[in-house]
Amino acid sequence: MTTVQAATVLDGFVCPITGIIMRDPVVTVDGHSYERTAISAWFDEGKKTSPASGATLPSSVLLPNHALRYAIEHFLDMNPQMRNFQAKNDTTMPRVKRNPYSVNAGRYDVAGESFCFLNEGHGDCVEVKDFGRIAQRWRESPKMVDTVVFIAQPLRQMPSDPVSFSFRVLEHVTAMSGMLLGLSPEPLPAILKKEDTDLEEYIKGNCWYIDQAGWLFRPYETGDHLSWNIADLRAQDLVCLTVTEDGSLVVEVNDEVKTKYPAKIPTVLKDGSFQEMYGFMSITGNVKAVELVAKRASASAPSAPSRPAGTGPTVIHIRGGGGAGVAIHSQAPPDYEQGNAAAAAASGRRQAPEPGEGGCGCFAFGRKSKK
Repeated sequence: MTTVQAATVLDGFVCPITGIIMRDPVVTVDGHSYERTAISAWFDEGKKTSPASGATLPSSVLLPNHALRYAIEHFLDMNPQMRNFQAKNDTTMPRVKRNPYSVNAGRYDVAGESFCFLNEGHGDCVEVKDFGRIAQRWRESPKMVDTVVFIAQPLRQMPSDPVSFSFRVLEHVTAMSGMLLGLSPEPLPAILKKEDTDLEEYIKGNCWYIDQAGWLFRPYETGDHLSWNIADLRAQDLVCLTVTEDGSLVVEVNDEVKTKYPAKIPTVLKDGSFQEMYGFMSITGNVKAVELVAKRASASAPSAPSRPAGTGPTVIHIRGGGGAGVAIHSQAPPDYEQGNAAAAAASGRRQAPEPGEGGCGCFAFGRKSKK
């Protein structure tokens, strides 16, 4: 490759803010690409204009630019001297390894009251209302973890249960991207107890998720583009995400299978026990509000024996304070509400978590909203 050709290629690989080849390129709504940490810092400072053009941006939403990232990686593989130069001259803002969500742990909304969440540096980002059944984005944020919602109970509570969760889109807006859907092998409190945990880094390194641009990611692997565009979701759409016994990921919208992908998600551990999975979503892009609904059998999942009324995770409740995430709990079965743990254990169901332990999300910077 000649010097002229290299200079031409590099033109699109360099972040307009840092002047260095990008490692994690993202796209703003006006189509310009930047290093993620650099443009995030730009928005964190309250700036609302495009660094490249100076024009006012209507939104601070960022989309991962996978095509550009792969092109940069290929270019650097072909030009190792440029990779060395990048390593020596990388002045991008480092990702801060910290756990800002564990402060004031222990706030616990037993009554399921309405909360309005404050995220330091971003203001009101997530509002939870209607006794915790509805999660609504209060305003846009460029960071996925500002609007992330975890389901606190494991998706599979009995061996016959499918690994599945469902929700209804209540409100959508016009946007280039969609929301994010995923599965975590650990509940949110366990993640946040880890030393120097960065929630976004944990999700990227340990979870299976469909990002806002419709790419499926597995732990520490490059993404695969799905045939289904997650940005096509509209208000009143009923969405069901299911993992089949062979590890395939199935997404249904209004009972129609939109995508089935061999994601190789583990459902059984080496000792024969089943792998616990916790659902999560980030309310970003064109989706502004969702309602988690009763677990339903996916058309792609094996049928399970019917349960007596009131014995499944049929109602969703919000727990926790505020911050960059929200934890959601399934309603405890009547056995637990009456304190009859023995009866619940005999029925094979898991005991509901106690306040402050596994299953609840406790965050800083929360304040109660007006009813």
